[in-house]
Amino acid sequence: MPHDQSTVVRPPLVLVQPDIPHPSAGTTWTVAQFCRLALVILVWFIALAGLRPLTLPDEGRYASVAWEMFSQNAWLTPLIDGMPYFHKPPLYYWLSAGSYAVFGATPWAARLPSALAATLAVVGIYVFLRLATSPMIARRSVVVLATTPLFYGAAQFANLDMLVAAFITLTILAGSWALGLGDLPRPRLAAAATALFAALAVLSKGLIGIALPGLTLLLWAIATGHWRNLGRLLSPVPLLLFAVTAVPWFAVMQYRYPDFLDYFFVYQQFERFASGGFNNAQPVWFYLPILAAGCLPWTVMAVYNAWRLRRSSTLRTGATLGRDSTGAMPPPDNTADIGPTRATRDGITRLAWVWIGVMVVFFSIPNSKLIGYILPALPPLAMLLALKSTQWPGLEAEGSHPWRRWALVALAVCVVMPLMATVFGRPGTAPLAEVLARQGRPTDITVAIETYPFDLNLLAQRSTPLWVVDDWTDPELPKRDNWRKELFDAAAFAAPGVGAQRLLSRQTLDDQLCAAPLGSRVWLWARLRMQTQYPLLQRATLTAQSGENGLWLWEKKAPCDTAATSRPKAKQAERQASITAEAFPASTPVRPAAELAQQTHAANTPPSRWHRRDAIFQPVMPDIVRRMLVTQWALRR
Repeated sequence: MPHDQSTVVRPPLVLVQPDIPHPSAGTTWTVAQFCRLALVILVWFIALAGLRPLTLPDEGRYASVAWEMFSQNAWLTPLIDGMPYFHKPPLYYWLSAGSYAVFGATPWAARLPSALAATLAVVGIYVFLRLATSPMIARRSVVVLATTPLFYGAAQFANLDMLVAAFITLTILAGSWALGLGDLPRPRLAAAATALFAALAVLSKGLIGIALPGLTLLLWAIATGHWRNLGRLLSPVPLLLFAVTAVPWFAVMQYRYPDFLDYFFVYQQFERFASGGFNNAQPVWFYLPILAAGCLPWTVMAVYNAWRLRRSSTLRTGATLGRDSTGAMPPPDNTADIGPTRATRDGITRLAWVWIGVMVVFFSIPNSKLIGYILPALPPLAMLLALKSTQWPGLEAEGSHPWRRWALVALAVCVVMPLMATVFGRPGTAPLAEVLARQGRPTDITVAIETYPFDLNLLAQRSTPLWVVDDWTDPELPKRDNWRKELFDAAAFAAPGVGAQRLLSRQTLDDQLCAAPLGSRVWLWARLRMQTQYPLLQRATLTAQSGENGLWLWEKKAPCDTAATSRPKAKQAERQASITAEAFPASTPVRPAAELAQQTHAANTPPSRWHRRDAIFQPVMPDIVRRMLVTQWALRR
């Protein structure tokens, strides 16, 4: 890549040597310094992460899936209410479950993977810029990125956005290194690291983990002439490393669930991007104000100093052209151009602009938009700001007072954010979960009525799935992108009969409770306004309430009046026996050996798509539901 040949005063090479482990440097000192940097950044991200309760539904959903995998020792298949949950890949769940194992199941532990991912991204930017430019630019990029409010908030949010953003960042940095940015050493090793980071990004959130960094690197390589080195990324070693890391989990899931790849890639990835039937519809310009507001006060600093520099350069004439307000010439702009073995400022600037453009354009195309999607655009913005700050009068010095003031303002904004979220946040699940944890018994049943408290079992430290009461025959249900649809889809992948036991109508709830043994205790979670609509809530005891939610306790003290049902008595007796066998194994009647053998064979045989749905929904739903499911999947294809 051509380098700037203009006459500049170059600093001694020793001033810009990287402070990472190096055979010829003081290895013990540099390793300690590097570890201290990572530790300080991690502490900064997690110090206030445990103040506020989990945000519902997003944080509660992902934290509870990890809790179910951990509490049920099901480390391979993500679970929601005890049923397979294939909306997203498993890497975040694995990290959260491991965090639970070490630190206990708390909101802080659920957010730890996001804080670790943010630390990786910040340290990756630091190492890359330290190698490619100068220590000052590297340090400034760390300060900007770590104190950007949107980035800081995402580092304390329990979902997948920060995890995939971090690995996309590392993939692009390592990939540009491998393609020859700045002629950095060991490009083949960088190519292997690129493949590993891309595979982890795919395991974080799917195809965008490879599509977005791949598109960024391709466009940048074409624009800068580095396309001749693309073979480094497509050589056998990186491809094999990617396949060994990313493919096995998907292959195992497809083997266990024949419809997995179609559901995960076609429906959840391609259709979610291309169609408009999902939640959070926003205009195409949605992310522009989000970036401007989410990067405060750094956006104000950038606009102010760019205007100030332009105004100053316009007023200067003749010999004073290029001088600052004191009449002194600013230092030459050579911090990134230190020789043929380092990247030029132009190369990094072009990479950053292509990077930002790909992220903003890609996520602006779909109708459905969430704030966290744009996180991968923040690291290149921090790189650009760090590079440009060395050109602005008053900020070019390492410890300039204006720079310190802006950094302190950004730090203060970040500290205030979690404090305000804690004070003004909505009441969470924790108060009711504490009652359930304190008064509940292992054999108690928990029922959620027309809502689903994602984090209830996590906070109450329970592993028994909930019974969820709603109108599961609603033909509009598959068209809505909400918790009902998530449970509905999960039931389609569960074993036969599991969906019928978990997803109940009012009538089947009465049947389940009628079949329960005397003395059974049932906890009922519902909105307080639901009490007038459900006689069961009126007969139960309201034990606690928080905000608009209430927790009732119902105890079975007398047999049910089964004569009031409209179904024939023989059918009702058969149905109650089946329900009792599924919901209360301790009271399961003795069945003939032939019947048990037939049931065992059916349970061990993977059902086809259509038979699976019939087995789930036929016992409790009319034919219209099965027809609706067939139509839904046919339209999808």
